[in-house]
Amino acid sequence: MRALLLLLPALLLLGCPVRREPTPDDDDDASTDDDDAATDDDDAATDDDDAATDDDDASTDDDDASTDDDDAVDDDDATPDPAFCMLKALAAIESAGILGPTTPLGDLPSQSIYSCETYQMLGVNLLVANAETTGAGALPSWTLTGYPELSINDAAAPATLSLTGCNPYTCDYYTNAMNVTASVSLLMAEGTGPGNVPMLDIIFSGVTHDTQARIQPNSIFTGCSLGNLNEDLQANGVDIFDVVVNDLNPHIGVAIQLHLYDVEVAVEEASIACLAGR
Repeated sequence: MRALLLLLPALLLLGCPVRREPTPDDDDDASTDDDDAATDDDDAATDDDDAATDDDDASTDDDDASTDDDDAVDDDDATPDPAFCMLKALAAIESAGILGPTTPLGDLPSQSIYSCETYQMLGVNLLVANAETTGAGALPSWTLTGYPELSINDAAAPATLSLTGCNPYTCDYYTNAMNVTASVSLLMAEGTGPGNVPMLDIIFSGVTHDTQARIQPNSIFTGCSLGNLNEDLQANGVDIFDVVVNDLNPHIGVAIQLHLYDVEVAVEEASIACLAGR
């Protein structure tokens, strides 16, 4: 029993944990562990920020791609307004004018002016300068007015007036430059061209010009005696000025019509590309 009591303190010491006071080295180790944990947290936060940035970049790329797709759709769907093509056509027509710059009429048909006399004008040219053209109205209808400076041949290259028959004469003929006025009505409408493609339909109508009143006072005859010529013609009821004016005036009208036809064809063909967006 005594021996047992002697062993009891030793047994108690073996069964109880021993308390040890902390040392400075232990505090440093704990601080280091805390710093490591904080660093791990910061690294995790940085990873989260990088992931968020990547998500934002991806979202921005998606938005840019969507915008590009929208732009591509808009470009594919864009087609010119027919009104724009009409204005473009009108500008081309006004630039071309009502009468071309130089129009060779050549030898006009001969005609009998009385029973024994035949008249013919040879080598006729229409010379045009300052072919200013203005327009008025509201598309699709428009009125074009031109103010060309027109001359029929010139002193350097006159036409030839030939009279054959009972009173033969040959004269050189030309005119001074004449300020004339010509106008035409224009109508534009959407139509279709070859292959059923969209095209503007250009229609000119109602051509007028005042060359008949301009020719006589500006006519010049050289190389012959105009007094004798006209005296012989008037004895047979004919005036040379009337003959010349009545001969030239319709041919000038035809020249205007032919020029406008060329303009019409060219502008209509150009409108195909405009309406197709090319």
